[in-house]
Amino acid sequence: NAAKYAQCQSVDISLSYFSGKLRMSITDDGIGFDPDRNGAYNGNGLKSMRERALAIKAELVIDSAPGAGTKIRVTV
Repeated sequence: NAAKYAQCQSVDISLSYFSGKLRMSITDDGIGFDPDRNGAYNGNGLKSMRERALAIKAELVIDSAPGAGTKIRVTV
């Protein structure tokens, strides 16, 4: 998805464990987007991520802005 939609050159994926919690971070240097614009993007990707995080009681943070790449963090 990062290559197809973000048009990025690189993607960094990291896993860390701290204070009994597991965190996965995915960061790209792509075109970014406004994650608060509901309905602005076709598909179910963001909706599905939010639903899955809720289902496992995880914290999901999507940090992105047009022209600034994207960072997604899931902590459970």
